[in-house]
Amino acid sequence: MKDASRVSLRGEAGLIVESGEPREVMHFCLLCGYGANAVNPYLAFELLDELQQEGELPSDMEPNCRSFPHANAASSVIIRSAASIEIRCSGLG
Repeated sequence: MKDASRVSLRGEAGLIVESGEPREVMHFCLLCGYGANAVNPYLAFELLDELQQEGELPSDMEPNCRSFPHANAASSVIIRSAASIEIRCSGLG
């Protein structure tokens, strides 16, 4: 099988990374730099579930309301980081 970048198919395929490893902004930036279109840091979202079960977060908070601030903060910092080194970010945020 030929490499996708050699036959010009890489632009037509989207990469979604599902991992428990990305925790810091640098991790997200590196994954985006390597071509990831989306990152699912499932371990961070599971931690938010645990915090809610332990009473650290309000019990009436919906799952979307718990994870949105984390995802929004990560994407905005990625955009700021890319802008600081003058990389144009279209479609993020």
